Formats: sequence, C-alpha cells, structure tokens
Amino acid sequence: MPAPGGPRAREGTDEAAEPPAFPAFPAFPAFPAFPAFAAGAPPGFVWNPRAGGTGSRERLERIRAEFRRAGVEVRETPTEAPGHAEALAREHAAGGAGAVFCWGGDGTLAETARGLLDTGTALAPLPGGTMNVLAREIGLPRRAPRAVRALLAGRVITVRPGLVRPIPASRPIPAGPPIPAGPPVAAGPSPGNAADPGRGRPDPAEAAAAGGGEIAGAGAESGAARPFLSMCSVGLDATVVRRVAEGGRQTTGRRGLAPWVRAGLAVFATARSPRLRVHLRPAAGAGAGPAAVGEGPPATGQGPPAAEDRPPAGEAEIAAWVGVGNHRRYARHLKPFPGARLEDPHLVATVVRSRTRFAVPLVAAASLAGLAHHLPGVRVCRVSGVRVESADAAPDGVPDAQADGDPVAVGAVEITVARERLRLLLPAP
Repeated sequence: MPAPGGPRAREGTDEAAEPPAFPAFPAFPAFPAFPAFAAGAPPGFVWNPRAGGTGSRERLERIRAEFRRAGVEVRETPTEAPGHAEALAREHAAGGAGAVFCWGGDGTLAETARGLLDTGTALAPLPGGTMNVLAREIGLPRRAPRAVRALLAGRVITVRPGLVRPIPASRPIPAGPPIPAGPPVAAGPSPGNAADPGRGRPDPAEAAAAGGGEIAGAGAESGAARPFLSMCSVGLDATVVRRVAEGGRQTTGRRGLAPWVRAGLAVFATARSPRLRVHLRPAAGAGAGPAAVGEGPPATGQGPPAAEDRPPAGEAEIAAWVGVGNHRRYARHLKPFPGARLEDPHLVATVVRSRTRFAVPLVAAASLAGLAHHLPGVRVCRVSGVRVESADAAPDGVPDAQADGDPVAVGAVEITVARERLRLLLPAP
C-alpha cells in the first residue's frame, strides 16, 4: 500500500507508476551583451587534454552539458602540442566566431589570447590549470561548468595586453621559439566592424598616447616581442619558471604545484637576487615621472598623485626584482600590483630594491593582503614602459625574465603596452 500522496500502481497491473518528472532546467537567458553568440559561426572551444587534472574527462563532459543546456553549439578543437592553441584560436576567428572559450592553464590561455589579438573575437577563459590567475582576477567561479554559465550571461571589455621584448641573450630560451609580434597596426576599425570600434585595430596615434609601442632607443634589432595577459617579471621567480620549464612540467592532477615548490625552495635557498638596473617610463599624463604608489598614496588607476611623489623622469634604479602587471594578481593569491586594472591602458610596475635574502619572500607575503607597496624599499608605479637590464658585468648576474608563467628571456628586456587589442568576456556580476 503506497503512502498517501505517493506513486500508485496502475489499475489491473503490477507495474508501479513512474514518479513525477523532475522539473526541467529553465532555459538559459540569451546573450544580452554579446549577440554574436546567437548568430553566425558557432563559438570556438579550445581545450587542453591535460587540463583539469584528475577527473578531467568528467569535467569536460560537465562543460559540454552546460553548453547543451544553454542551447549553445560550440566547435571543439583540442590542442595537440605547445603553441597549438594560438593557431586554433586564429582559425576560429578567421571563421567568424564571435568568441572562443578556452579551457586549460594559464599557458594555454595566453596562447589563445595571442591568436585573437586584433581579430574582434572575444576570449572566454575557463579555469582548468594550476594557477588560473586571470580567471581569479575577473571573478570567475572556480568550477569550469559554473564558469560557463557566468560567461554566457557576461559582458565584453576591450583590453590591451602587455608586451615584453627580450634583447638577444647568451643562452637559449627553454620554452621554445619566441612568438613574433603581430602585423603593423592599421588606423581605424577593421573592415566589417565599423559599428563596433572596439573590435578593430586601434589608431596608432591613440596607442602612442596610451603608452603603446617601443621604449625610446629600442629598435627592431632588440629581438622578438611576446604579448602577456597578466604579468611579466625579472628576478629569482623567473629563474624558478625557467628551471621548471627545463625539467618538464607535471601539470596534471594534484601534482600541479609540486615542481614549482621544489624549484622555488632550491632557487631561493641557494641563489642570490640579481642586481637589476631599472628604467621606468611614466604613464601618459603622469607628468615628470612615473605615478608613484609605494612611496605615496595608493594607486587607483584614475590618475597620478602629486608631482612630489614621482621620481625624476629617466631615473634608473638598482633593484633585486621587478614585476609589471596588467592587473593586480600574480600566481594564485598574491596581489603585488595595486591599482592595476585590465581596462586601464597602462601597466603597474613593482620594484623591490632590497637584495637581502628575505626581501622578495617578504614582499610576496605582504602581497597576500595587497600591502607590498607599504614596505620600505618597494616602489609601485603606473607606467607605460619599463626597461630592465643587469647591473652586473659577471656572467652569473644575467637575470631571467618570465611572462604569464613561461620563460621569455635571459638578459635585458623591455616591457610596454601592446598596440593590439583583445576583447575579453567577463562573467555576469
């Protein structure tokens, strides 16, 4: 005898009646901020087969299920080798896709972003790596299926990545050949995007006013340039990045952080911070010198502080570590670039001048609370360009540089704002 209100057997049979159907999941809302999802070529979906760690296949199926539930058909293109994501992203953009979802680590995301520069196709990042720096900065849910929902109802902004140009060094870069800079920038919006200037190429005069291009004295002989989405740094942390790359990364499962921890302990226990000569170029409108943060009011990204808080233009500083950020974060939880915003056409540089063994770890600890700029010997500035070179003549004084977790140079580098634009899909607030 079934309980009152429970399912009853059909009369004349022994078969139990099926329970009431579970309520259907409500249809996902349309894409109010980015109608290109709903028309034209389907969005691309670039994913790294090594992403997601243990249970990656199940996570991938959940992502696919979210797309189906939302009624969005995507064109899947898994990567097959390092650097492949850039070519796949460029292929999706050439096919007219309005957006490319990328599921993988920060390296896969950086490759995909490079393929979408100045194409008008938006990058939609999905967390699937060890650090997920950009995903954390823009407030994406940590689980990729939930991130899909947030992005489908999100909005698009236009950002300019950073650009690091290495000066030819004495030893090769272990991460493979450098990525060459994109084609020259044409004035005005690109064809077919007249209604949306943000989807075209920026005007060169506008880019120069925003601080893009080369630092004075840099020419084509300075080497290839590589865009970065999050940050670039020169110092012992870049040495850690190089050693991990040389040893081969173990980025699957819960072992993702293990090679970084081992290399970090070895480097910071035995190596000495390099002596770096740092030249800062002020952000546009900053007057005589870089807009100072560390020795003045905190940066807000809304303008420079008083003139007395700025160093003289062209002044070189001796430092142990230099980081340049396109947003606040470095690694998972560090925030060494206060005031840096993706929408800001400038960068924020953090310079650590103390070379004691515990100086950089102390700055990292203070960065957990975003307070590194309050430490003595630390300067944080809004800049449009930075040049970093060794202040030592000894061969062992040649510094390492890294961008977005990949080694990019051994030796001097110049860091500027890229002239190319990238459209980035942000989650719904």
